[in-house]
Amino acid sequence: MLARVERIETLLRRDYGLDPAACAAGPRGFVAQTFVADVGGGTRVFVKWLPAWASAAAFKRGLAVAERLPALGVPAAAPLRTLAGALWTELDGLPLAVFDFIEGRRGEVLDQRMGPGCFNHAYEPLVELVASIHRATTQLGVSLPLETFAMEWAAGFEAGYWRALTEPAGSEPQAALARLLRPHADQIDADWDDLRAMAAACRGARWRPVLTHGDAGGGNNIIIGADGVLHPIDWDEPLLAPAERDAWFFTCNPEAEAAFTDVYRRAAPGWRVDPLLRRFYLFYRFFQDIWGYIDIILDDRAEDRRPGASRSSRRPASSGCGRRCSRFAEAQSAAACDAASFSSRRSAASRPSEIAALRRAISAWKKATLCQESSTWPRISPDFTRWCR
Repeated sequence: MLARVERIETLLRRDYGLDPAACAAGPRGFVAQTFVADVGGGTRVFVKWLPAWASAAAFKRGLAVAERLPALGVPAAAPLRTLAGALWTELDGLPLAVFDFIEGRRGEVLDQRMGPGCFNHAYEPLVELVASIHRATTQLGVSLPLETFAMEWAAGFEAGYWRALTEPAGSEPQAALARLLRPHADQIDADWDDLRAMAAACRGARWRPVLTHGDAGGGNNIIIGADGVLHPIDWDEPLLAPAERDAWFFTCNPEAEAAFTDVYRRAAPGWRVDPLLRRFYLFYRFFQDIWGYIDIILDDRAEDRRPGASRSSRRPASSGCGRRCSRFAEAQSAAACDAASFSSRRSAASRPSEIAALRRAISAWKKATLCQESSTWPRISPDFTRWCR
C-alpha cells in the first residue's frame, strides 16, 4: 500500500500540479480504491482509482455529469481538471479522477422503510436533491445512453448460482451459502424469471427519460456537508432512465411512497410512480446485490476484486434460472473466460462477512417487498418469505 500511495503522490504532482504533503488510503466502497491527500493550505483532495472490472466508459461519463451539475443547482462533487485539461488521468492503464474533498459525513439509512426519519439527515432535502437531478436533464449537455432494461450479467449470475448449488464447498462460508440457497432454489428461479419478464414489459412501456444516478438512496453515496447540504457522489453509472431508477428506493411501502410523492411533485407536478418500473428496479437491484455477494463468496477475489474482468460479468442479469440446466453450458463458458482474467485471491477468512452482508440484503428485500399493497404490487410468495428469514 505504501508504494501505491507514493505513486498516487507522484501522479498528483505530475498531472495535477499539486504538492501533496501527505496521502493515505480513503474509505473503501464496493467499487473503486480511494485516497485522501493533503495538498497544503488546509486543502484536501479525494482520489478515486477505478478497478479493471468496472466500466471505464460509464465512469468517464459520470465525471462529465458531475462537473456539469453544480452549475445546474445540484451540489455534486465535481472532478478537478488535469494540467492538460482532462477530467481524468490514468494509472496502470486504469482511469483515475481527483475531486475536492467534501468535509462532512456519509449518509446512512437507519430504517429500511426509507421514509421521513429513516436517515441520518433530513428527508425533504434528499427528495428535493433527487428531483433536482432529474430536473437537470434538459440542460445537462452530456451525452448519456438510454435505459434498455438489458441485464448483461446473466451468464455470470447463472454460472455462479449453479456453482453455489452444485459444486462441493471449498470453505465453511461457501457451505453456508449453499445451505442458504438450496431449499429455495425453485422460488429463486421463479423470481428470476419474473425479473426477465418485467424487463421485456418495461421495454414496451412508456416513460420519460431523465438523468438518473442509479444509487441515490440516501446512504453512502451522499455526503452531508458541514452546513447540512447533501452532496451526491459516485456517479459511476449515470443513465437516461425512468425516474423510478432513483425513486424506487423511497416508494417501497405506501407511507414512504406518499411522503416521497408529496415532495417530488413540487418539482414534477402530477408525477406518480409506475408500479411496473418500480418493481423492475427493486428486483434488479436485489439480484444485482446478491450476485455481488455470491460471486465474492465463491471466488474470494483480491483487494481490487477482479482485475481485467468487466463489471458486467460480476453482476446478475437475465436468462431465467428456472431453465438453468439447459442454459448452463453457455453461462459456464462465459464464466470460464472471466475466470481466466484473474489469479490473485484474498484469504477465506473474509468470506463470513459476505455471508452476513448477503443475509442483510435478503432481509432488506423482504422488508421492501412484503409491505407493498397487493393492488399495486403482487405480494411475494410464502416460499420466498421463508427464504428471507
